[in-house]
Amino acid sequence: MAGSRPLTPSEERLLVRRIRRINARDRALISAQLFLGFRISEVLALTIGHVWDGSRIRARVALPPRFLKGGYGTTRTIPIGPELRRALERYLQQRARHDGLGPNAPLFLSPRRGPGGAQKPICLSMAEKIIKRALVAVCADRHGLS
Repeated sequence: MAGSRPLTPSEERLLVRRIRRINARDRALISAQLFLGFRISEVLALTIGHVWDGSRIRARVALPPRFLKGGYGTTRTIPIGPELRRALERYLQQRARHDGLGPNAPLFLSPRRGPGGAQKPICLSMAEKIIKRALVAVCADRHGLS
């Protein structure tokens, strides 16, 4: 992305503080993007089974090559830290109340339904908007504009 740069440590702290106050799905999405270091398309490819073993959040996320850009290489394995763990637990508790947590279900769901009422994963453009909205808010906080 043109003009993009890594977040500074103070911006990361502001972002984490801000996302603790937003809805569970968006918090989990932004936390996954921030703490896993995956591309957004890779984060959106995650299923419940990648992060949930049926009784608890896994210690690590293992993303097979078929989900990675290019579709080759080795499985990328990243530990799930405490902040991401909390965000995922909150989101999955909320999801479990409304529908089952099937291991092959997309992790991040759109509020829209597909044909026959099937749940659809969130699309790339919506995920980018959610992340951008949080980053713009952090920038405003940092510069005293909010």
